[in-house]
Amino acid sequence: MSAEENQAVIRRLFDEVYNDQNLDVLDELVAEDVVNHAAADEHKHGIEGFRHVIEWTYALAPDARSELST
Repeated sequence: MSAEENQAVIRRLFDEVYNDQNLDVLDELVAEDVVNHAAADEHKHGIEGFRHVIEWTYALAPDARSELST
């Protein structure tokens, strides 16, 4: 995957998953064996752990928005 393609994936992740709270596209954007180093041990590995952390973030700050700059 090129650098531009990687950037497009990350932009979609932030726009659609974090900002629009659309978890339906998560499987398209994140590898099944993803490792989230910032997560608690029980949620570090796998897409379901990644999903759990995002859902927790939605509950904690439902109106939060993320902005990427290049």
